[in-house]
Amino acid sequence: MIQQRAARIGFDWPAARPVIAKLAEEIAELEAELDSEADPDKVENEMGDILFAAATRKFERRLRRVEALAAERGIAAGLDVLEALWQEVKGEEDRG
Repeated sequence: MIQQRAARIGFDWPAARPVIAKLAEEIAELEAELDSEADPDKVENEMGDILFAAATRKFERRLRRVEALAAERGIAAGLDVLEALWQEVKGEEDRG
């Protein structure tokens, strides 16, 4: 399962509270896109971030890229470092 794979390399939250904060962050991003009357692709992208269960392929694609970057850079694990790589990958996708 993809969640177990992510947890094996330390890309997992130790408790539910940080996950809720992450969801709130993603919801705020969606709200900002809606408030700016963003194009439908941007809104869909933000919705995909919220709907992890419905966006498993997206998560897996990003996770594979995070794993590749971590290997290239000699990074073993650590939530903060992996979160930074995740944001880097997300930025790459957003820029197309």
